[in-house]
Amino acid sequence: METTNLYDKYYLKDEQVIDMIRQDGVIVFDTSALLSLYYYSDPAKEQIFQKAFGAVADRLWIPAQVYFEFLRNKGKVSGKPQDTYNALMSDGSSNRGPIPAIASLSKELKNKQVDKIKKQLQTLKEQTSDNKKHPFVDKALFTSFDAALSDLETAVDTFISETEDFRTSISKEIEQQIAKLQTRSDDIQDYIEAQFRIGREFTFDEMMEICKEGKYRYEEQIPPGYKDKPNKEGMGKYGDLFIWKQILEYASSVRQDVLFISNDVKGDWWDSEYDAPRMELLKEFNSATGRVFWSCTMSEFLHLVNETGDQEQKIAESVIKEVGAISSGQAGVNAEDASLYTKVAKAWLQSQSEYIITEMLPLNQEWRVFGKLYVYRAITYQDEESIIVLNVVTRMNYDNALHALRNAVSVKKYYDRFGKKYRYRQLVVTLSEKAADSFEILMNVHPKLSRFFRSENIENTLLYLDKGELIYVDSNHAMG
Repeated sequence: METTNLYDKYYLKDEQVIDMIRQDGVIVFDTSALLSLYYYSDPAKEQIFQKAFGAVADRLWIPAQVYFEFLRNKGKVSGKPQDTYNALMSDGSSNRGPIPAIASLSKELKNKQVDKIKKQLQTLKEQTSDNKKHPFVDKALFTSFDAALSDLETAVDTFISETEDFRTSISKEIEQQIAKLQTRSDDIQDYIEAQFRIGREFTFDEMMEICKEGKYRYEEQIPPGYKDKPNKEGMGKYGDLFIWKQILEYASSVRQDVLFISNDVKGDWWDSEYDAPRMELLKEFNSATGRVFWSCTMSEFLHLVNETGDQEQKIAESVIKEVGAISSGQAGVNAEDASLYTKVAKAWLQSQSEYIITEMLPLNQEWRVFGKLYVYRAITYQDEESIIVLNVVTRMNYDNALHALRNAVSVKKYYDRFGKKYRYRQLVVTLSEKAADSFEILMNVHPKLSRFFRSENIENTLLYLDKGELIYVDSNHAMG
């Protein structure tokens, strides 16, 4: 009797997902993926619209519930780019932007530093001017220093003036950018309405029936959507279930596989332990439609489009990096996540008597880094200056593992260009022990991963997060 490999039946390999994109899979977007378009730069959006969406132009589809949620929330999100410009010029006491900060600091050069030097110099002169008592020094010794101080004061005055001119010119440019944002049409909504097919809207009675089913599903924590229960009221808590039911209905009618693009990777959609959609969703979709279902983030979708082999549709790596940064929160680091991972990293490093983290560094646009990561300045217990790169691998696959291991290499190359000599330590953190085991398996299968991990230039350590603590798995150097 022939048996079916049930694991391979439901859990797809990257090659199968690529075939889905290349051939006839329906590409379905959720609300988070559509709203994220408002955060991307114009060049990135252009490539996504023309190349990524162009590759699947006749297969773009969104459920009616997604379209409704998009229209309801786009006003909150579409104003975010304007907020980022305003933040540059903010002069609040607790959230001062970089432009007023530069102006303020430049003035302090004179008020707090040059003036202090002048006062100390005057004190020195007064205390050493009487040749009849000690201390006494020859007045001629002050001549060259007086001239140097005068030159410094003139240079600082010039710099302060240049700073004010710079502040005026860049503020005008920002105001022009804000004006463009306020007056231009909503190109994202226009594109969605022109290029995406929108699914059938459920009637109120149909939604009530789904709510009845949803009550049971949520009590038993059957995905999707049960994590919305504590935060929403009425039918709102069943929004994800409406989306799921509309996907099932549409996929049944067209009898096609579905690739679901979502930047929302909550546990009621995604199984972080297996780095895959929840098994319940995979099985329900197959049972209801006879087809297969898979899910990925927008950045992963762009990467997979590049793997289809169509060179004309190739998306620039810089665009994928930008999208990945925004999807993971790195465009504006999530404060709650940053606090959690900083706390556990500090505790683990100190427990090993190795490093003390002194500050978190902002991500530099010149670093070729990917995924969810945090970079810190630190010192060893022997007072060596160090850079710590903490990579959080939320989805376990070859590409994410490779990106995590290469991040510290990119940061090191950047500092090496300027002759900066640091000791480099990289922590690769998975969200479960099984994911860490999968990481080690990938390193055994792919020599390239192993070479990066065993590099002599960077101290690499693999750990997993368990109940708020980091648990050691492997490293390429002696510990402690």
